[in-house]
Amino acid sequence: MDRQPRRAMADMPQLIVHDLFELALFKNSASHQSTLVRLWLHTQVQSRSGGQLLETPTGPAFATGPWQISLSYSNDYAVCALSKCAYLGVDITPIQYFAELTEVAQLYFSPAIAQTLSQLPESEQALRFAKEWSELEAKTKACKMGLREWSEGREQAFQIAKTSDVVRLENELITVVWA
Repeated sequence: MDRQPRRAMADMPQLIVHDLFELALFKNSASHQSTLVRLWLHTQVQSRSGGQLLETPTGPAFATGPWQISLSYSNDYAVCALSKCAYLGVDITPIQYFAELTEVAQLYFSPAIAQTLSQLPESEQALRFAKEWSELEAKTKACKMGLREWSEGREQAFQIAKTSDVVRLENELITVVWA
């Protein structure tokens, strides 16, 4: 799979195509991201199902057809994943250190991952935290769960989710998970 985004025209997303999904990456100011993503999604809905895009409490959805949508926003980036054959989740997380990083890890990551993270030098903690957080967020979307603190039950529910790709883009980390 080509994991590097292809160059796109102005206001058009960069695309990553995979057997199970398509990933569209938008880089624009935060105030324009949602509008550009919705416009792109409307064209995708028309070309794929001839239907309409519905705005639901959990985000946009195809009115007809088997297509699944997952969105994530971070700083000046937005990412949208589409799949016809799998539930999927996508997340984009900034790679940045913050003072409460280890405390957040203890709440949301497994005890083993939280311990490993706390033992890393600060210079490596931000990247590892972003990787784990991005995967957690993507799994919650693919498994149709809300974000919740770590538990054995949550981990069992995540057993159906498979991490497909992790892409680093400047100071952001994108993770795609399917179930």
